[in-house]
Amino acid sequence: MTDPVSVGQEGHVFERTAIAKWFQIRDTNPVTNTRLGSKNLTPCIPVQKRIQEFREAVTRLGGADKLPAAATPWPLSLALVAPYPSAPRAFGAPVTEGSAISRSFPWAAPIRTRREALKQLRNCRGDARSYTAVLETYVQSEYCSIDAKYRRAEPNSSECPGTPPSTRERRPVAEYKHVMHKLERLSGRLLADNPQARCAWEASLKPVRRQVYESLCRERYLVRFFAHEDRMQMPELDGLDHRSNDSEWVYDSVRSVSATGALSDAAVGSLQQVKTVFLVDDRFSMERSGHSGWTVDPADSEIRWGRMRRLLAQVAPLVAEFDPKGVDIHFMNSGVNVTGVQCGEQIVELFSRVEPPGEPCLTKPMQYFLDAYMSALCYDRGLKPLNLVVFTDNPKEPWSIQASLAEMIRSGCTPHQLSVGFVRVSSASA
Repeated sequence: MTDPVSVGQEGHVFERTAIAKWFQIRDTNPVTNTRLGSKNLTPCIPVQKRIQEFREAVTRLGGADKLPAAATPWPLSLALVAPYPSAPRAFGAPVTEGSAISRSFPWAAPIRTRREALKQLRNCRGDARSYTAVLETYVQSEYCSIDAKYRRAEPNSSECPGTPPSTRERRPVAEYKHVMHKLERLSGRLLADNPQARCAWEASLKPVRRQVYESLCRERYLVRFFAHEDRMQMPELDGLDHRSNDSEWVYDSVRSVSATGALSDAAVGSLQQVKTVFLVDDRFSMERSGHSGWTVDPADSEIRWGRMRRLLAQVAPLVAEFDPKGVDIHFMNSGVNVTGVQCGEQIVELFSRVEPPGEPCLTKPMQYFLDAYMSALCYDRGLKPLNLVVFTDNPKEPWSIQASLAEMIRSGCTPHQLSVGFVRVSSASA
């Protein structure tokens, strides 16, 4: 008889004695129960269920003392789901044996729609660990979906003044907003159907939201600028609104749409109630004399860069009188930023480290800056309203401002959440 020892596709080795004893009393396949033409059995069936049935049939013969264990655990863990991307967006957690998620996901299949995710969450029955497993699988699926969408989209617009940033450059922000929006809609629907699961759901949702946010912080330094009161540190707030009652949870949001609240009449105009940021234009045009919209005065030899430095040195101490934390200054193109400026000497020292020229486009850095604030606001509605003052030689109202305001209105933010002003640096005669 031919040597019956063989190796299956899954790497399972079957005992020679067990198979030999099977052939001593029978000439049929132990899986399909069909007659064999020759006594050379090669158990290479790729389906795991049939392999397991074959092992059980051989075990019942009593010919083998102990069959080898499977090479991979069963069921598979969520971390082994393919083909999702690896770090920093890879999420994964082992499936606990006997939990609701292990019964619902024998193969840890991806959850491709919100309806599927909601169905699995309802089967978890308030178990926080099962909630986490479903959430991580759902986030993986959403990242995979938007990744395929961007790979299909070909960039068809060139970068020039007045045009929005390319889709490829804004991709991390778009992915982040897409996933956060999906999580909010999922939360609103789940809690509307089962308000008693709020505590377990929050315990599972907070770490997932934080991982998504910190992933964006690692890719966009501007997001870290708004992440925390210390600006450049990782955020500590989880962004859930605990001031709203269970009855106030809406269908498509995890929080109350008025979480920030309106400013009182006494606080209107107070710089302590807002985050004041000076966005400084450091393009190459700032090295010229006079103003871009005016005829150059030969008698005025001071360049616009020096005039802007002198102007900021006068304005910063005035802001510090109303806000003890001072003002934050960010340069558009170089990316240099400093927080808590309170005196003119700090301005002079800062301008000595930054020199134009920069990119000629104003729309792109404005869009990146507003994208960063909107991303931080999506994570934490408790952020202070942004008072953004743009110092430039040629003020225009980029399309990014209108887009950001429209996005804030759709998300339910109050009208005072964003204020953008332009300061024109002109010649002395202007």
